[in-house]
Amino acid sequence: MGFFDGLDTPPAPPPPPPPEFVHLGPPPDATGGQDGQDGPPADWYLPAALPDVRELGASRYTRVLLRGWSVWPGAVTLHLALFRRRVRTRPPGPGQGPHGTVHPDGGLRVGLLLPDGRRVTTLDGEPWPAAGEGRRLRLRHLGGSGALFHEELDLQLTALPPEGTFRLAVAWPDESVPETVTTLDAAPLRAAAREAVEVWPDVRWEEPPRRPGAGRGGVRMGGLLVSSGVLAGRSAMARNVPAPLPPPVRVTRPSGAIDTPDEVTGHTPLWEAVADGDAEGVAELLAAGAQAWRPEVGPWSPGRLALTTPLAPLVAGLPGAVPLTDEERAAQERADRLIAAFAGIHGDGLGVAFVRGVGEEEAIARLGADPARFPPLDPERDPGPYGTGPGGFDPADAGAALRHVGVTGVDGGCVLIQPFGFRPADEAVLGPLSAGTRACALFFNPKGGVHLSTAEDGTVHHDELHGPTAESPSGQWLYRHWQHSGGNDAYYARRLAFACARAGLWLGAGRAVSGPPRRWVELSG
Repeated sequence: MGFFDGLDTPPAPPPPPPPEFVHLGPPPDATGGQDGQDGPPADWYLPAALPDVRELGASRYTRVLLRGWSVWPGAVTLHLALFRRRVRTRPPGPGQGPHGTVHPDGGLRVGLLLPDGRRVTTLDGEPWPAAGEGRRLRLRHLGGSGALFHEELDLQLTALPPEGTFRLAVAWPDESVPETVTTLDAAPLRAAAREAVEVWPDVRWEEPPRRPGAGRGGVRMGGLLVSSGVLAGRSAMARNVPAPLPPPVRVTRPSGAIDTPDEVTGHTPLWEAVADGDAEGVAELLAAGAQAWRPEVGPWSPGRLALTTPLAPLVAGLPGAVPLTDEERAAQERADRLIAAFAGIHGDGLGVAFVRGVGEEEAIARLGADPARFPPLDPERDPGPYGTGPGGFDPADAGAALRHVGVTGVDGGCVLIQPFGFRPADEAVLGPLSAGTRACALFFNPKGGVHLSTAEDGTVHHDELHGPTAESPSGQWLYRHWQHSGGNDAYYARRLAFACARAGLWLGAGRAVSGPPRRWVELSG
């Protein structure tokens, strides 16, 4: 017998065949971006061409010219032409393009100051973490072409300039082009936006069928939607988001075992069908004699759970049914509103703390820092080179990222976040924050598990947040930790809502968690 005999693994099954057709998905919204992408909506619109030839900046050997604009329904592409009559022969510096056109230190830089005071430049970083709501104003490098002494460069402004005059600034230190500002009128651009042509105005957009919990139900590649039935990708923060939950698998059992708990989950098929939101499965199991109102976990039965879901009509009229009281119904509706506030937040790797009764400045002081050193930021207007504000830290530096927490004041308290770290749930942070009050923190460990830290008056208790049991706090049932349907977004939202409520806070929206925060604070130690 050979040493490696029996150790060979069978070959992997062949991948599924590619779809027969690739479909164009629905057009983007009016801001010109789709699914977090800021490129022009070129698959759906023919932009209005607005010629505008003028010099934007110059030196002895270099000229920067504006060639014109391509105007979309809610975005603008700037077309630049770069001319040189002298090019360096030395190799480009670190991070430089072939001829030094893209370099954060000495290369070409372009910026706009809009009529409403917003400033956007090619040096800006993404707000970090990326905001989960709305569109962000950006000036993006789309690409270019050319030769040694002449290049063309396209930049995308992800919104139309507001009414009024705006300023377009260029500088190119490597080519001795000084900072030069040109004043322009937004009116021609806004008028041209109305002349952009929608290519498919008569198409009734339909997306391929989707799986339960699989979001938009296809693989989006730019403007293309591949009818694969599998949703893949990353969030704007580049987190590793787990694959969507598969649809429930219905297992046929002998009628005598219809109420027998599963050996692994400990639950009956009816309980699992209710947790999956599987109306067809629930109806079949009830028709086969499954007991909806028999308690399975403490006082909780499949029927009681189903009453708080669209499955309620299937169980409300059965023998033994106990209707919800007005108080129970109101509490569930309030919990569902809080869950909805956190919808769409991907939690993998996220650390977050909810603190009652402590504002931003007091929280910073309790962390041993001077609030004056960490003033409120507006990374939407001035993201800075790393997206963490002017002079902020580099989020790609793991050590620096762990030393900083985001602090945002909310009604009744504050919220701390660390997009890729556990520090908000750490005793050294949560202890002083909870002095004289209550706080609750979560860390969604990317290696698995959700760590729960509850603090009151400086005393911190750590636990692992599992599915609810008979001994679990009632809040885990109220915030639907028993439910499987809704995919990963719902999984995170339910746990964030539970922690928020446990701290005694109420948020109407999840902006304090989805970021960017109002302040970045450097922790000591």
